[in-house]
Amino acid sequence: MLSYQKYLSLLNRYKHILLILITLVSTLVLSSEEEKPNQRLLISSKLLLNNSGSDFTNLGDANSCCPGFTSSSGMGLSIGLNYLYPINSRWSIISGIGYNDLSSDFIVNENEIINLNGDNPVDARIEQKVTSTLSAIFLNFGAEYSLTEKLDIAIGYMLSIPSDLEYQQTEKIIAPNNALFDETNSKTRTNTSGSIENSILHSLFTNVAYRLYTDSDKNSYLRPNIGYTFGLNSVNQEMSLTPNNFNIGLDFAYGLGGGNSDSDNNDGESKSNFSSELETSIPENQVIDLAFNEQSETLISNKESGASYQENPTLIIRPLLIDDKGKRQEKNFVYINEVKSKRLVPVLNYIFFDKDSTKIPIRYSSISNSETKNFNLDSLFDVSTLDIYHHVLNIVGKRMKENPNAKLKIVGTKSDDETNQNSSIIAIERAKSVQSYLVNNWKVNINRLELISAETPKKPSVGKTDESKEENRRVELYSNDENILKPVLLSDLLYRPITKEMKFYTVVDTNLNNYNWQLEINDDEGNLIFEDDGGDEPPLSLNYLLNEKLAHDISNKKRLRYRFSLIDDQNERQSLAGDFNIIVNTIDEKNSRKEKDIMVDKYSLILFDYDGYKLEKSNSKIINLIKSNINTDSKLRISGYTDKIGSPEYNKSLSEKRVQSVANEFESQNIENLYHYGETVILFNNKLPEGRFYSRTVEIEVITPIK
Repeated sequence: MLSYQKYLSLLNRYKHILLILITLVSTLVLSSEEEKPNQRLLISSKLLLNNSGSDFTNLGDANSCCPGFTSSSGMGLSIGLNYLYPINSRWSIISGIGYNDLSSDFIVNENEIINLNGDNPVDARIEQKVTSTLSAIFLNFGAEYSLTEKLDIAIGYMLSIPSDLEYQQTEKIIAPNNALFDETNSKTRTNTSGSIENSILHSLFTNVAYRLYTDSDKNSYLRPNIGYTFGLNSVNQEMSLTPNNFNIGLDFAYGLGGGNSDSDNNDGESKSNFSSELETSIPENQVIDLAFNEQSETLISNKESGASYQENPTLIIRPLLIDDKGKRQEKNFVYINEVKSKRLVPVLNYIFFDKDSTKIPIRYSSISNSETKNFNLDSLFDVSTLDIYHHVLNIVGKRMKENPNAKLKIVGTKSDDETNQNSSIIAIERAKSVQSYLVNNWKVNINRLELISAETPKKPSVGKTDESKEENRRVELYSNDENILKPVLLSDLLYRPITKEMKFYTVVDTNLNNYNWQLEINDDEGNLIFEDDGGDEPPLSLNYLLNEKLAHDISNKKRLRYRFSLIDDQNERQSLAGDFNIIVNTIDEKNSRKEKDIMVDKYSLILFDYDGYKLEKSNSKIINLIKSNINTDSKLRISGYTDKIGSPEYNKSLSEKRVQSVANEFESQNIENLYHYGETVILFNNKLPEGRFYSRTVEIEVITPIK
C-alpha cells in the first residue's frame, strides 16, 4: 500500500484542485440567502466503460516480445451512496462513498514469423494480453448545478483506495489456427500472473443527469445519467496505470426534509416562497390576542367602584388574513398568484330594445368609424361578460370586415304588449337601426345585410311576465359564416388571490352614546377598495372577501392601507391605521425558482334556452373546443346557474340538470367538482334581459398543470 510520505506528496501535488472546489462551495454557501430545497440521499448504480492509460511491457517474470501496452478497455460496475445538500435552488453540494470495479484488458496484436510443423516459416498473428482485476473504495466531493427543473450537471473530486491489482499476462497465437510456438509446442508462449500493490488514486468526475419524478410532490425521483471520470495519477509504477472511465447510470433520490420541497401546491400552484407563512389554522373559539394602542394601556374599567369610562374612546383593532385553504396567515401580506389564462365568452346574438322604441339602447357600446380601427378584442380580457356583450355590434362589425364573404340576417321582433299605432312597423325599424349602425360605423356593404320582420322571436320567452315580454323586444342576428357569431376567446394573465379573506377584530371602550364607526381600505394611490360603517358599537369581526377582479386591480400596487375610525356627534375622529404589503407571485419569478405552475381557463360558454337544459349544436362545438384544450391532468370545476325567474327550488334543480348535461361530455377523472347554484348566486344584473340570458349558464373552470 501507499506509504504515508508518498500520500502526503500526492496530496501536496493536487492540493490546488481541492482548494478550488472548497473555495467554490464555500462561496456559494456564504452568498446564498434563498430558501433551500430538500436534502436528498442518492443510491447510485453505474456501468463503467473503463479506459485506462498505461506504459509497460512485461509484468513479473513474463518474457514476451510485446512492444508495450499503452491503453486498456473493459467493463465494470459501480454502486454508491451520495448525500445531496442544497445551497440554494440551483446549487448543491454532493458527497458520497462507493465501490468501483476498474478491471480492464490490455491487448496488443503483432505479426511474427514462426515455423509451422518445424520447418515451414509462416507469418503468424500474436495476441499480447494482460487481464487486470482492480477494484476500489472511493470518496467523492463536488458541486451540482441545476440547469433546468429536471436537468442537472455535476463536477467534483474523487479519492479512491484501490485493492492490489491482480493480473494475468499471456502471449497467444490467434492465426493461423494450426500454428504452434516452437518453445512450448502450444499456442501459448507466455502465461504468468501476480499482483501489484497500488497507491491512492485521485480523479476528477463530471456527469449530466435528468430527473424523472416518481411522486407529485417531487420528493423522490429516478435519474438516468452519463459521465466521465478522469484519473489524475497512476496507481503503480510497474504499469504506470491511470484508470479512466466513461459511465452510464441510474440514481434513485429520496428527499430527507430539512428544507422546502421543490414546490408546494395551491390548486396545483407553486408557492414555495409563501408556504411557510400560510400554514397555521384558526382554531375554533380562539381567544384573539388583540394589539392595544398606546392610549388603551391606561384604560381601567371599574364599574363596581362607580368610576366612569373615559370620555375619549379607546380603539383596538386586530387584522387577520385567511388564505384560500381557510388557514390563518402568519404575516399580514396580501398574496396574489399570477397565472396564464384563456377566457371564452359566448356572443348572445340578440340586441334588446325598450318598449315601443326602435333606438338602440345607450348601454350598447357605440364607436365611430375612425375608432373602429383601434377596436381590439384582446383588450376585453378584464372586462365583465355583460360589458363584452354590450360590444356585440362592434364584434359583429369587426368580424364582417374580416370575413368579406359572410352575410348577415337581421331579424326584428316585438312583444305582444306593443300595440300602439307604430306596432306594425316597429320590428322592421329595429332591424334597420342595427343595419344602419353596421353600415355607417363599420362600413359593411348594405347588400350583405338582409332585413327581416317577425311578429315574435324564433325562440320566444314564454309567459305573461314583464320579463318575458322584455326579452321578446329584440333584434336577432344570424349568419351563414360561423365566424361572425362564434364565442370570444381571449388570452391574458389572470390574478388569483391566495389571500382570500381579510378579518378585522375590533373593540371599542367608551362611555359615549352617540358615535359612528367607519372602516376604509385604500390602495397606495388612495383608491378606495372597501368601505363599511355603522352606528354605535361595531361588530366584533368585520370580514371582507378578495376576488379575482380585486386581485387584478391591486396586482400592480405595493400595499393596502386600512383605517378604523370612531366619529362622535361633533364630527371629531379618532383613528387607528395599518398596512398590508402586496406580494405577487409572478410567472417569471416562479420560472426562476423552477416552481411548478398551472394554467387557469374559464369558459362562460353554455347559454341555455328559457327553462332548458339540453345542449344545442352550437354548445356541442364549444364542448369540443374545451376538450381539445385539456389533457388527462386537467381538473374541471363545473358550475350551473339560472336567472331569478321561478321558485328557488325549481331553479336549483334546473341548474343541476344543466351541470350534469355538461359533465356527461367529459371523462370522470377530469371532473373535480360539480356545483349547482340555481338562483342562490346571481351572476349578472337580472333587471336587464341580457343579464337573465347570460345567467342561464354553466361555467367551466379548467385548471391544467404546466409541464
